[in-house]
Amino acid sequence: MKKLAIVIAVVAVIGGAVLYVGSQLNGIVAGLIEEHGSAATQTPVRVADVAIELSEASGSISGLTVGNPEGFSGNAIEMGNFSITLDPSSLTEDVIIIENILVSGARLNIVQQENGNNLQELMRNLDELGGGSESDDEGEGKKLVINRFTLENASASLTAPNLDEVR
Repeated sequence: MKKLAIVIAVVAVIGGAVLYVGSQLNGIVAGLIEEHGSAATQTPVRVADVAIELSEASGSISGLTVGNPEGFSGNAIEMGNFSITLDPSSLTEDVIIIENILVSGARLNIVQQENGNNLQELMRNLDELGGGSESDDEGEGKKLVINRFTLENASASLTAPNLDEVR
């Protein structure tokens, strides 16, 4: 009887932990995006909302912004909504199937200065994080197949405050 009580207690604790993590998952993911995105780009990365539906193998990110590098003002990237749906049966396979990606309300803000632009600086920051070299093991690892990609209501702006000085 004592062993049964211990098993029930352990199952209850594990079940409670799973429920807690599940209820906090959206906030955890939003925090991870902001933390790791900011570290990778060396700029502020913010997320307004994350909604993950594990039972539907889908998720969305709303209000994603990537700030500009030092020396540039405003945001480099603003995204209204990014959503993705996976084929859950493919997650354990060598080829992961992404059924649908939808990017809506994306805005790219390019700021050109005499010595380059904000997007070049963001790419340099990302290269520093990854070592700046391409992978030699192209044949290894998981592959992705994207069945449908939709980009809607996208825009871009180019600002060149010192156009006379740009060479």
